[in-house]
Amino acid sequence: MTADTITIPGVLPVQILAALGITQSRLEILRILLSQRETTTAELIGETGLSMNGVRQHLQALVGCGLVEGRRATHPRGAGPITYWRAAADHIEDQMDQLCRYLLA
Repeated sequence: MTADTITIPGVLPVQILAALGITQSRLEILRILLSQRETTTAELIGETGLSMNGVRQHLQALVGCGLVEGRRATHPRGAGPITYWRAAADHIEDQMDQLCRYLLA
C-alpha cells in the first residue's frame, strides 16, 4: 500500500499523513532518496530548499525509525568525511506493514 493508493473521497493522501504528524518535508526527502541510489546532505538541501539544520533534523528522524541509512566516506575532494544517504527500501515496506497492523489491531 502506498500513499497514492489510499482512497477516501475528498481526502488527499498528504492530508492523512499530515494528520498523523508526518511532514511534507520528510515525505519529500524520502521520495528523493527512494528515487536515487545515494544522496548527500548538500544535494538534499538543493533539491528541497530546506536549511542544513532542517535537512539534518528530518534525516535524524527518518534514520531513527529505520527508513533512511547513512554511509560515511572520505569526501571526494579530501575535505573530510561526508555522509551518503539512501532510503532503507527493504525496511520501508516492513515498517508500513507494521504501522497498518498497529492501526488495525
